[in-house]
Amino acid sequence: LFMARVIDYISAHLPNGDLGINEMSQSLCMSSSTFRRRMYAITKGSPKMFVRVVQINKAKELLSSTTLTIKEISAQCGYKEVNSFIRAFQSDTGVTPAKWRDQCKTE
Repeated sequence: LFMARVIDYISAHLPNGDLGINEMSQSLCMSSSTFRRRMYAITKGSPKMFVRVVQINKAKELLSSTTLTIKEISAQCGYKEVNSFIRAFQSDTGVTPAKWRDQCKTE
């Protein structure tokens, strides 16, 4: 239930990038330190790392199922700068978003 609520919050707030620890913890009616501890206990990582996982997974979904531009996808995933999105995506997947999309088309 806790993680479902976290994912719902992240998904709802991805496009506007409103994903600070304080905002997330307040939406779950807990202190930021308790929120961090629970997230780490479940994910073995920080809340920020988990947000990035959700962002990259959303980007993969949009890249494989839409014709949105990379810039539009980066904005929908909460990135203010497309270059930051491309770097994060490539760091996590090993390929650029454009290459990911091309690979999805050939599969």
